[in-house]
Amino acid sequence: MIEHRKSIIPSFSSPNWEKGCLSCSIPIRNLIKNYVRRIMELPTIRSRLNYIANSLKPPVVIDCLMRIAGGLDSATGISQYNQGSILGSDDSPLSENFMCLQLITSSGEEIYNNPNPQSDFYCRTRSLSWTKETDAITLEMFTKFYEEVNGIKTNPVIITVDNIRLQITAEAVYSVIDDKAANAIVGNKNTHACPVCISGPDVVIGPSYFYSRLNSTEWLIRNAAKKRIPNNPALKHPEVQSEHRRISNKLEDRFKAHVDRPKPGGCGSSNNGNLARLLLSDPTAFSDILGINRKLGGKFKNNKQFGTLIAKAQTREI
Repeated sequence: MIEHRKSIIPSFSSPNWEKGCLSCSIPIRNLIKNYVRRIMELPTIRSRLNYIANSLKPPVVIDCLMRIAGGLDSATGISQYNQGSILGSDDSPLSENFMCLQLITSSGEEIYNNPNPQSDFYCRTRSLSWTKETDAITLEMFTKFYEEVNGIKTNPVIITVDNIRLQITAEAVYSVIDDKAANAIVGNKNTHACPVCISGPDVVIGPSYFYSRLNSTEWLIRNAAKKRIPNNPALKHPEVQSEHRRISNKLEDRFKAHVDRPKPGGCGSSNNGNLARLLLSDPTAFSDILGINRKLGGKFKNNKQFGTLIAKAQTREI
């Protein structure tokens, strides 16, 4: 199992203390090498590469471009559960992510296309830190990310597959982020809307382990509040609100945590990734309170199931 995991994600650097916080990282160059090695194990990708190589004279050298996405997200859902500290210290794991979107030749021939860019299944962790997410840290990560990408543009990643030599450069977009990170990068002080797409704080650009967990949990609760009421009314419908509160109260009694309670000052609610982790820690009890199939609740405990529901959780008001 350990060897299998190593084959999926390359080794992190040794953990170190930088500027007072514990952190470790993987160079983007290593992530590209590992990702290409993995996709070349797929028969369809390998046959596609061989088809391209057969049209070239030996020694076969193929110039390639990998389009990648990057971004960061803080992880309250991984820390020890303690809602009382929501307004206090928010030091927690901060994950910077990497995702391959496409691998093509310099002439535009497709070698690999990410089959589902909305899924966190295809995300790889580039760095992990235990710290508070600040504008300064966001900008520093953003800058270092593009410094590495620019280095690969001038010094390509070299990978040999049998007798085929791949010279891979990179093109990147920092898009696996929420509006808080976007505002930090562009210098916008308004944290209530993304300056790029005008999205509110409930919308996330790209997949994230932590947001997908919270979004999926809230999506289940919303559906549970509506399923007994005909004609699929809006959440503001009095009957839906009453059922929603009844379910929330039951969850609070069972898990001893606030659900959908406004934060002091009227900014946001008690729902966060940490709460989602707590509710999904006992999928049987969570499913019974919501009145949904236990097998469905059990599937949601596996974090990889969440990525496929991100779009639904964000775009559908059921």
